[in-house]
Amino acid sequence: MPLSEDQPAELHVPPGEPVKLVLTSDDVIHGFFISAFRLKMDVVPGRYNTLWFTATRPGEYLVQCSAYCGTRHSEMRSVCIVHPGRPSFDEWLRNAKQKTLGKLTPVDRGRRLYVGKGGCVQCHSLDGTRRIGPTFKDLYGAEVVLRGGVRKLADEDYLREHYTPVDLVGLYWHFVDIIWIYLFPLLYLIR
Repeated sequence: MPLSEDQPAELHVPPGEPVKLVLTSDDVIHGFFISAFRLKMDVVPGRYNTLWFTATRPGEYLVQCSAYCGTRHSEMRSVCIVHPGRPSFDEWLRNAKQKTLGKLTPVDRGRRLYVGKGGCVQCHSLDGTRRIGPTFKDLYGAEVVLRGGVRKLADEDYLREHYTPVDLVGLYWHFVDIIWIYLFPLLYLIR
């Protein structure tokens, strides 16, 4: 992901550690390709493909699209930077976080997560409007019903567990809970 509009995307990885990439496309089929690593994976709209690799030699390696994807195909080039060691990668990661999030207030960070690409706003509202997922209005401090009738208080721990984008497993299971809550009454009516 680019750190800014004028800086091209770069893939930074630590040496000697497994790296997992989850790839998808917003438009057409692309091909993620790093020839030096002998890696190629299709990047398909509406689908998530997973690619694991371990980079063993520090350096910069060309990343390019291997599938003709349109008139700007030849411009789809980037670089994979394998750092000399874990400390170097950790320093880069700290600096990257500082550049992207360090200047934002916690409220602005939350807003960016909520309205940004792939953000919460795609499924959740703040004003009580019904969407795919439940509204966030009046959620904090309320009792929520989960799969199997389990009731939980929507406190900080619950919100961190179920709504933190980094915790995709919790988010997935919360999605399953939501589907169950909304579908069960419909299934009962259909019978």
